[in-house]
Amino acid sequence: MPIPEERAEQARAAADIMGELVIGKYPVRGRHASRWSADRAEALLNRTWRPALSVIGADGLPPIANAGNVLRPRTSLKLSLRIPPTLDGERATAAT
Repeated sequence: MPIPEERAEQARAAADIMGELVIGKYPVRGRHASRWSADRAEALLNRTWRPALSVIGADGLPPIANAGNVLRPRTSLKLSLRIPPTLDGERATAAT
């Protein structure tokens, strides 16, 4: 679903006003970690208009050192799903 041009323009204006706060507010830790985008407006759109799925919790998974391609009796995930503001949530739920 494309981002309306008016909203993209607003994101660019907001990013100009916010400056480095847009990117610097969320520090990157770790030697192999990097940001998806160094462009402030794109970073703002990524956090507000683009869909995202994040795993925010997990139970039943083995430690990486013991992990393998095996069946487990139970695995639970807590997910955070962000959909674009222009997408109707009820229609998205019905489509799954």
